[in-house]
Amino acid sequence: ALANLPAELQSHLAPMVEGIAEEVESDAENARQADIEEAAYLDKQQRRRKWRNRAKTADDDDDGSAAAAADAAAAAADDESGRSDGDADADRSDGETGPGGSSGFDP
Repeated sequence: ALANLPAELQSHLAPMVEGIAEEVESDAENARQADIEEAAYLDKQQRRRKWRNRAKTADDDDDGSAAAAADAAAAAADDESGRSDGDADADRSDGETGPGGSSGFDP
């Protein structure tokens, strides 16, 4: 679109167009990173629910051993994935559990 403009105007507008393109690319990368973080968080939550549900169905006692076993299994699953319990929460600026916080993208 700049090719149809006079050379003087092209030289003035080209840096602005390039800057805008870089911002769009950066925003897209931030959005992709936020999606990756959210997917990892949701995967972790799904694994935890699976292990807790298995423990609930396997243990009819109220002594808490099922909950402890579920927490241990979830921690082991987190270790396998390279994440610890604090990783997802550490990025949150509001103290709530969940993905995001550090990506700078706040819809």
